[in-house]
Amino acid sequence: MTLKEMAPLCRKQAKDLREHIRALREERQAARSDEVREELSERILVLYPIVREMEELAEHMEHYYDRGYCRNEKYTI
Repeated sequence: MTLKEMAPLCRKQAKDLREHIRALREERQAARSDEVREELSERILVLYPIVREMEELAEHMEHYYDRGYCRNEKYTI
C-alpha cells in the first residue's frame, strides 16, 4: 500500500475524531458537575492536536509522490 492510498484512511480517522470531539462537547454541555465539565474539556483539548496532526499527515501522504510538492519539514528526515 502506498502513502497516497493510506491518506484517505488518515482523513477518515481525523473526521471520526472530530465527530468524537463534537460528541464530547455535547456531553460537556449536558454535564451537571463542574468536575465532569472540566474533565471533558481536558479530553477535548488533548484531541485537537491529534486531529490537526492527522490532517497534516494526510496532506503530506497525498502529495508525497508529486514532483515539485513543497513537503512539510515536519515530516521529512
